[in-house]
Amino acid sequence: APGRAAELAEQLARGAARCGPVRRRSTRPAVRLRRIRVCQPQEAAVEVAAVLGTTAGRSWAMALRLEQQRGRWLCTALQVL
Repeated sequence: APGRAAELAEQLARGAARCGPVRRRSTRPAVRLRRIRVCQPQEAAVEVAAVLGTTAGRSWAMALRLEQQRGRWLCTALQVL
């Protein structure tokens, strides 16, 4: 939803801050997907819950909903916890 763009930007900034500084010479990813759950509550919608973690041991969760509209998948809700 366009009206929630500022809130989403703030959530993503908090999530990025959890990753720590970017290491340019490292070949390992700074963030790893630890767990993911997907369900389909409606035919044209999926909901996802994911747990992410850094190599430093920090972790957080994200929840999102994707809806198929006009042949495209659109993220209609995103929550960074």
